[in-house]
Amino acid sequence: MNILEVDHLTLRFGDLAAVKDLSFEVEKGEIFGIAGPNGAGKSTVFNIITGFYHGTGKIIFDNIDISRLSTHQICYKGIARTFQIPQLFLTLPVIDNVRVGAHFGVQGAKNEKKNMKEAISLLGLQGRENVIAANLNLFDKKRTMLAFAMATKPKLLLIDEPIGGLSPTETKELMALIQKVNKELGLTIIIIEHLMKVLKQLSNRLMIMESGTNIIIGPPEEVVKDEKVIEIYLGRSKHA
Repeated sequence: MNILEVDHLTLRFGDLAAVKDLSFEVEKGEIFGIAGPNGAGKSTVFNIITGFYHGTGKIIFDNIDISRLSTHQICYKGIARTFQIPQLFLTLPVIDNVRVGAHFGVQGAKNEKKNMKEAISLLGLQGRENVIAANLNLFDKKRTMLAFAMATKPKLLLIDEPIGGLSPTETKELMALIQKVNKELGLTIIIIEHLMKVLKQLSNRLMIMESGTNIIIGPPEEVVKDEKVIEIYLGRSKHA
């Protein structure tokens, strides 16, 4: 069963087609990976799905057309996202950052304290609730941003390049957290990442993008062997 259907999505900035006639589907409960070279349109797709931009085509989420909805309306429907560079209220402590997500999420203030507690526990932030966000290291900032998103109680979580800047140990820990969120909560996740080894380990299916459209969609172990993917994404021929 599909939770998200993107149908012939296009977004232009003047003469530049940042996303071009893009179609794909995401199944409920899966981790769907997106990869591709810089400028392929990956983050732009996230911006369109979450209402920052409005393109042409249709976006159907949980059987509802969200193509023209605003960002807060889409959040209420059950979509949350993170960013490549952590976006937090830097002068506020961790607990208040998570509180914002809980307050403005799907269930709103009705279950605010419960949602905050669950998100903080899920992301392993116990004991750091009162640390000012500006004083967190990068790994804890990323975990706080994820807790912020999880506190909205999403049905679909969009994660944009979570691994950048992390140590190998932190990378493994964050990957484990993403798998935990997916498996224990049954949460559908779309993840953009440059590191193919991360996507191969996390994703059920993988889409490779170039120039605003998809090159191939399939199981990661098949996608990475595709001749065009090797040439475009890895920049070399497999016969070289």
